[in-house]
Amino acid sequence: MKKYNKIFYQMNQEKEKERTEKYRKLNPTKVKIIQKSWYDKHGAQYRALHTKELLRNHVKYAKKRRETDLEYKIVCKLRSRIITAIKRQYGKKAFRTHELIGCTIPEVRRYIELKFEPWMSWDNHGEWEIDHIIPLASFDLTDPKQQQKAFHYTNLQPLSWQENLKKFDKLLIG
Repeated sequence: MKKYNKIFYQMNQEKEKERTEKYRKLNPTKVKIIQKSWYDKHGAQYRALHTKELLRNHVKYAKKRRETDLEYKIVCKLRSRIITAIKRQYGKKAFRTHELIGCTIPEVRRYIELKFEPWMSWDNHGEWEIDHIIPLASFDLTDPKQQQKAFHYTNLQPLSWQENLKKFDKLLIG
C-alpha cells in the first residue's frame, strides 16, 4: 500500500498539493493539533538531525527581518550590545531587554529620532551609531541596578561614527 501511495503521489503531485492546501485552509485547528502531536513526538529528533539547516534558515530569516523591520533591527542591536557589554565585565544579564531599556522599542525609536541631527535617518544608520552618553565602561555591569542605569533609553543618543570613535569610553560634557 505504501509503495502504491508513493507512486500515486508522484504521478499526481500537483493535484495532491492542491488537495492538501485546501484541506489545511478548511481545517486549521485539526492541522494544528496534528502538527503539535507530531512535534511533541518527533521534534527533538528532528532538531537533532537538522540542526545546521534550522540554524541556516533562522539566520536567513533574521537577516531578512532586520532589513525590512526597523524595530526588530533596533531591538537586535540593543540586545547584542547589552549582552556583549555585560559579558565583557563577566556579569549576568539581570533583566529582559525592555526592562533594562525602560520603555518599548517604538518609544526608543521615537526618542532617538527626536535627537537626530538634520542629516541623520534610519536609512543612513551606519554613518551614525547609537551611543551611550555615559559610557558603559563607567558602570559596574555585574550590579543589576547599574545595568538598569547604563542601558536606560535616556542614556542613548545618535552620534556620527567618527564622533563616537573619538569619544570612546569618555564622558563628553557640552
